[in-house]
Amino acid sequence: MRSFLFITIFILSLRGYANPTPISKMGVEQGLSNEFVVSITQDKDGFLWFATEEGLNKFDGTRFYQLL
Repeated sequence: MRSFLFITIFILSLRGYANPTPISKMGVEQGLSNEFVVSITQDKDGFLWFATEEGLNKFDGTRFYQLL
């Protein structure tokens, strides 16, 4: 019982050290060809690739580039 209490207190204390990551919605306004994303992958250079019903899009961290 003491170990469970210790583990619980330890885990709850770690929550204070976590930095919340802001989440923002990216979409057609930023250049994505379609809101319906079929697949997402990341290449070796760090670019994110989004496959939509309207084509393939590369995301460079700021905006989308439609390729197909």
